[in-house]
Amino acid sequence: MKLMAPLFFTLSLLQFACGPSLVCLNFTDSIVDSAKDTVSFITFGDWGQNSGNQREVARAMHDFCLTQDCDFVVTLGDNFYETGVSSITDTQWYDNYTCIYSSVGLPFYASLGNHDLDGNIQAQIDYSQIDETWHMPGTYYSVNFPENSEAPVIQFFIINPYDFTDTQTTWLTTALAASQANWKILVVHTPIISNGAHGDDAAQINSQLLPIICNQIDVVLAGHDHIFSHLRQTLDSCAIEQVIIGTGGGNLHLGDFSNDTRVLSTGTFFGFGWLQATSNQLDFKMITAEKSTYYSYQWTK
Repeated sequence: MKLMAPLFFTLSLLQFACGPSLVCLNFTDSIVDSAKDTVSFITFGDWGQNSGNQREVARAMHDFCLTQDCDFVVTLGDNFYETGVSSITDTQWYDNYTCIYSSVGLPFYASLGNHDLDGNIQAQIDYSQIDETWHMPGTYYSVNFPENSEAPVIQFFIINPYDFTDTQTTWLTTALAASQANWKILVVHTPIISNGAHGDDAAQINSQLLPIICNQIDVVLAGHDHIFSHLRQTLDSCAIEQVIIGTGGGNLHLGDFSNDTRVLSTGTFFGFGWLQATSNQLDFKMITAEKSTYYSYQWTK
């Protein structure tokens, strides 16, 4: 990981407010330059609970990124439990976000979950103007990496499944058609298919979504079910490759979720996903809070 400009919170303040500190990694907002041929990121959902489990996942992220390339974080929703944030000055911004993740030193690209919608959605958008580490320009948006490249290695299409209006579907259709990225990843809180407690299509948008993303999206990243799972299914003639990572710190959904023929791997534990993309290869590792690799997979073009 590159050394970068220091975070605005000092290490001594973090030690006082957050308990025993980690080595504070450095942060920059220009994270992936156009000359870089790999893009690496952390992803997880269902996290903002200010729990010991959330802290253990953050610590594992920190330690992992000391030796592995990590450029940024993509959240999979439910950023703040139980009812989102009330404002840009809500204490949860410090307690559940800055205090826990500042030592990780990575920018966050956030998506919305159902618990976030119970609070002030605009506050999560507006917070992007206050904290340079937090990115949410809208309830749905797209972002490329490297950002200034004509043919990005990767492009994320981050949607809001709870307000999947004609406006959003038109935007997604247009954005996918215009994309020149080698890898196209859909980020949606609710899984398209799931072996978890909530089941398939909890937001009931598959009938609208599948015709848009079919043969357009390489991988779907989702949360909502508080488990890890890699699933594959052809649904309405559309091949779905999906990873659920609802393991960021919210209470786990306990049970045996392995009895599903669509499942390549699944487990109930806290942790995060790490992905590294080149122009023709996408590597995935699921890392537990205990810092072990639970599962690895590789997609190629």
